[in-house]
This record gives sequence, C-alpha cells and structure tokens, in this order.
Amino acid sequence: MDNFDRRFDSRGLELLEGPEVRDAAVWFRWRGTYTVADAPDFVMEGEETATFAGDRIKHLQDRMADGTAENALAYMGAHGAKLSGA
Repeated sequence: MDNFDRRFDSRGLELLEGPEVRDAAVWFRWRGTYTVADAPDFVMEGEETATFAGDRIKHLQDRMADGTAENALAYMGAHGAKLSGA
C-alpha cells in the first residue's frame, strides 16, 4: 500500500484519543479520512506508538483497526480507477 494516501485528492487526520505516555512510549489513536471526486470517502482508524531515544523517535509502530486491509482492498476494487496514478 505504498503511497496509498497520496493517490487521493485530499486526506485528513483526526486525533481520537491521547496522546498519552504508556510504558515509556507516546501512544495515540487516530482516524484518517481520504477523499476523491465521485467516490465515497475512505475512512480508517488505528493507533500509533512512538518510543524515543532523547528527542528522536527510536521506534514507530502503527496498528490498523481490524478489517482495515480488507476494507482498503474492497475500496480499491470499487473505486481505485478514480485515484491518481490508476
């Protein structure tokens, strides 16, 4: 799914929960909304955890909500031709 989000006309990120410190890492939950003309929005949710070494990110982990990959594949099957680079 490289460059998936860049193929849409616009994309927005919403903070749903956090940020908060959990086990010496910064955690938050988010929702991404992706739009393209003449197709419904594609929405996905997930969470991210960042572990730091000093002021730099040492490890960054994204976890998508269950079903995200299946939903993305279904969306691409139905609307992928409308995305840039299709």
